[in-house]
Amino acid sequence: MGVKLRRLEVKCFRGFSSHRVFDFPDGITLIIGPVGAGKTSILSAIQFVFFGTDFYAGLGVIQRESLVNVGCREAFVRLYFEVTGEGVYKLERRLARADGRLVEHVALETPTGEVFEGPSKVEGVIEEILGMDFQEFIRSASLSYVLVHMLAYGRSLTRSRALDILLGINAVRSFHESISLNRVRSSLERVRAELATLRSEYEEAVRNLSVLSEKRAQIASEVEDIEKRLGELSARVEALRPVAEKYESLKREIEGERSYVSKLRERVKHAPSEVDLYKILEEAEGLKHSLRDILERLKAPQKLLEALEHLTFTSENTGSALADLEKIVDEAWSHYDRVWEDFQASAREVELKKAELAALEKVLVELEPSATEYEEAEERVQELESKYGKASELEEEVRKLEQEIKETSRKIQISRSLLQLKQVLIEEASKRRSVQCQVCGTTLDSRSIEKVEEGVEQLTRSIVDLERKLSESEKRLRELREVLEDLRGLKVLLVSRELEYEKYKEYLERKESLDEEVREDEIKLREKEREYKELSAILTRVDERAHDLRRRFAEQEVVSEILKAEGRLRKLEEELAEYEPKYKEYVTAKSELDSLTKEKDSLNAQLKTLEESVVVDQVKRLEEKIHSLENELAELESLYSRLERIKSATREILTELRRKRIEELNRKINEILRAVYPAEQVRAVELEVVEKRKKGTAPTSYYEVFVEVGGTKYRFSELLSDGQKTIVVLSLLLAIYSQIRRNIDFVMLDEPLPNVDDRIKVNFLKSLSTVLDIRQAILTTQAEDIAKRIEGVNIIQL
Repeated sequence: MGVKLRRLEVKCFRGFSSHRVFDFPDGITLIIGPVGAGKTSILSAIQFVFFGTDFYAGLGVIQRESLVNVGCREAFVRLYFEVTGEGVYKLERRLARADGRLVEHVALETPTGEVFEGPSKVEGVIEEILGMDFQEFIRSASLSYVLVHMLAYGRSLTRSRALDILLGINAVRSFHESISLNRVRSSLERVRAELATLRSEYEEAVRNLSVLSEKRAQIASEVEDIEKRLGELSARVEALRPVAEKYESLKREIEGERSYVSKLRERVKHAPSEVDLYKILEEAEGLKHSLRDILERLKAPQKLLEALEHLTFTSENTGSALADLEKIVDEAWSHYDRVWEDFQASAREVELKKAELAALEKVLVELEPSATEYEEAEERVQELESKYGKASELEEEVRKLEQEIKETSRKIQISRSLLQLKQVLIEEASKRRSVQCQVCGTTLDSRSIEKVEEGVEQLTRSIVDLERKLSESEKRLRELREVLEDLRGLKVLLVSRELEYEKYKEYLERKESLDEEVREDEIKLREKEREYKELSAILTRVDERAHDLRRRFAEQEVVSEILKAEGRLRKLEEELAEYEPKYKEYVTAKSELDSLTKEKDSLNAQLKTLEESVVVDQVKRLEEKIHSLENELAELESLYSRLERIKSATREILTELRRKRIEELNRKINEILRAVYPAEQVRAVELEVVEKRKKGTAPTSYYEVFVEVGGTKYRFSELLSDGQKTIVVLSLLLAIYSQIRRNIDFVMLDEPLPNVDDRIKVNFLKSLSTVLDIRQAILTTQAEDIAKRIEGVNIIQL
């Protein structure tokens, strides 16, 4: 049974965002395109549709969700593959993003129409058809340049592990490496150390048994001596106990009396001299006179003054008189409050006047522009009338000037007409001997023309005089008209502003009157306020002193009680001093008794811990532990010996398996190498199993690749170029593929020779089918030119 690929359909898988179809006939298929065109994505799609992942996702290089194109929600891959003797299978796999997770659907349809669904069921069938799982597939049937690079440039140990997997002996190597002698060896060392410690403890416990009896006898003797002393001390303490109880009772009584005195003293706030009755009476009379002065200044009711006058202070009525004094002080405060309220009312009236004054000032500010305009207009009218006269006089003068200007203009017009006529006559006369005037008919000759010329000069001077007079009159008329117009406008303004001006004058007079009233009221208020505040301060001092006198009078009884309590306290302290020597003797004996009792308890506790049974039990437990550890040690030594033999046997088996696997493999490697790389530089390649030994440890075996160059044998990594290393490793992988390809009849190579020239690539492609004896090979490459140099190659151009 051989499996060959026929058609691949992809959509939204990795680099493909649209639906694409690729066909794979028998022979060689080259997938050609630049970097990023999607060549590797085609091979990844085949891996994905078979096993649900690809080379990079399987290694954890990328997340599985990265297989879905970034612009899509679901990746779709469908593969048609042919199985010799059965027909064509159709395999579909979908991977979708949904609610932050991946949802996968896979279905396999057989040539007979049977359908398998579900990842686990389908992949089980696929592994059975291909004869390999995913790991075997990507290491033999679908070779990545990453795997080639790892084998070409990796460490010897990494290369050996990969080759064991490819050659199918990884399980033996894993079993060999799982046998850990170090763990058993460390357990042996631990048990031996623990056993030595227990044996040391056992010897110490045995020695302790020999000294245990002597120690117990010594402690028992000490306990007996202490018990005798305890009996004597107990009798002594009991004899002194009544004295101690009496002493402690007196002490408690003294503490109570001291506390009582302390509390009484807290109630006394004044010195003893200040609570003297005669001093209190004297100060009370002084307060009475001060209070009378205050009441008179406040103009208090006569009833209140009479009550104060009738108040007398004697030693018999001091308490009641002081109480009456405080009542009168309270009534004085009440009267003061009423007086102060009246004062506040007066102050409020002043504030109202201030508010009115502020309102007037605001109105005056608003009216001031109109008043100023009125006054300025009135002043301008007076100025114009004083200079030009009243409006009626100006009107009369204007009429006269108008008549005068009209008459003068008429005269100038007539004079100009005469002047023009005479000038024409003179001009005509100069042309002819005589000329007749067309106006009056007079004939003029040369003699009369001279007179006419004289008349022209006079007439010219007359016209100039008339024109000057006319100009002056017109100027005067314009001036008077302007003045008259100003007077009329000013009078209109005066009429329009007259009412506002009258209000302004009225409000101004009211403001000046209020200003004076407010100033006088504020002076009176300040004087009253100063007087009332002074009276308030005096009344406050009188009030405080009246209350203080009451407190001082009340403290007289407390002072008397303090003196009595101090007398009792002195008697108790004297009695306590008599009992104190015996009490000290009691305390000393009691302390010694307690100390000996503790010492006795401590010795009894030591006796309890020194019981022979405790030490005997310890010895028995140690013996049991030692016996148990000796058995465990024997078992571990036996296990270690057996494991050493097993480890050695598996190492020999692994080495032998490796040698057997590479005997046929070396022949195939060189056959492939000579076919794909006919150059003379590398004569032969040999894969060997090399053993490495380190002092104190078992030998290890691994693969080493040697090459023959120029008749000399070299290690694979010492001499070859990067391209030659790639060719050797690729020959090795293809040789392995030829041995373990199982049921498949195709191979997929992802950029197998990236760093060799086109000639070698062409030769490799031409000889690939022959050396591997396969029907189908799919390769990716960026070298587009090599396709033109090979006949019969199927090309997928991206």
